[in-house]
Amino acid sequence: MLLELNAALLALAALIDTASIEVRIASPALASEPVLAAVERARQRGVPVKVLLGATPQYTVDAHGALSGPNRPFDKGPQGAELARLDAARAQTYIPPRFNEVGSDGLQRGVQAHMAYAVVDVNQAMVCMAPLTQPAPAGLCVQTDARHARALAALHEVDHDYTLSAPVRRRKLGELAPAGMVATPEMADGFTALLPQPWGHMLTSLLTNGQAVDALLRSPYRPVIWLAAGAPHSSQAVARLRAAGFAVQQSPVTFDGTLLIASRMVFLGSQRMDQQQLRSSRDVGVLLPADFAEPSARLSAKWRATSSESAGSLDQRTRQP
Repeated sequence: MLLELNAALLALAALIDTASIEVRIASPALASEPVLAAVERARQRGVPVKVLLGATPQYTVDAHGALSGPNRPFDKGPQGAELARLDAARAQTYIPPRFNEVGSDGLQRGVQAHMAYAVVDVNQAMVCMAPLTQPAPAGLCVQTDARHARALAALHEVDHDYTLSAPVRRRKLGELAPAGMVATPEMADGFTALLPQPWGHMLTSLLTNGQAVDALLRSPYRPVIWLAAGAPHSSQAVARLRAAGFAVQQSPVTFDGTLLIASRMVFLGSQRMDQQQLRSSRDVGVLLPADFAEPSARLSAKWRATSSESAGSLDQRTRQP
């Protein structure tokens, strides 16, 4: 089932209300009243809830990667109230040291958390283009089945415990590809391999010069590319694509993530077509069959209602390189 973000958060709350085994959530921030209330009800029923959140550089970790001191990210910031509610409900809320944009002594350099998904009882899942917060930007979520849920639960374990051995991490991440899922940065090449497919429309919230644009230029297809309003897209990337025959348009709507639409398949993910973020941001996307093509096109049509005036504004909003 395909849903717009605000509706998806209500659906996720209803899904959590059915949980009897466990709930797993991963998002840079969790600021949705319906979802937080559903988490509280799940904990009152005794259902374990495991939440992974994003991080900022303003904290320290000990030699084992545990957060030290009272300076857990967001405790006193904009997410503080949500963290307090999760803590009060005794949800297992964790901000992995890996989701540290600057890295720490003794740890590998971190990645920025940008993924947005939830797993309920390892048989139902929700994958979204944008974080699980309200008010939500334009965007879509897909409520999907056990195949995706199992793969996402494995990814959740990998991100929760960076001390897992390399073979275990590879095995768990390997469960994503057969399920038609892509998790970057590890699968950055898998994401760019999707781009030279026969897409009709591509919508992305950030486009910069790099491997994504290179992959598009190798494609024999010329989809219409729609860029989110307000983002600092690369003027050089836009120029290269237009010179190769791509129609690059400005959407009048702000949205997050990437949506690829063809007649027989759809890709929906939190990824952006940005070189740095593909290599240093935890994002998740899912490849969906033909059943989702028409609903995706219909729900995103308003993002693509671009006038000549807004298309012209794209040239004023791009940046170098």
